[in-house]
Amino acid sequence: MSYTKAEEQSIRDNAPVTYETAELLASQFGKTVRSVVSKSVSLKVYQKREQSHSVTKPQKKDTVRAIEKTFGLGEGELQGLTNARGETLNALFKLIAERIS
Repeated sequence: MSYTKAEEQSIRDNAPVTYETAELLASQFGKTVRSVVSKSVSLKVYQKREQSHSVTKPQKKDTVRAIEKTFGLGEGELQGLTNARGETLNALFKLIAERIS
């Protein structure tokens, strides 16, 4: 999509352009939000949205180590379990915790 000089200036005047600003400008210009975002990026005035940080899951090796500790085993004695799926290891660990409690 082509932009007029006035539209480009409007984008610059609204710098830094966020996604929400791009939505407003898109409705004013009669263009898609994606187009306004792309134009803002090319004009170097776009500010990316902050990514939400997901909660980090425990790594499989940590779950295996917790199972080893539960049974008083040395580190690495159940090393083969690290090849199992993470969901399977978590289910196993929950079952063990329920039985021991």
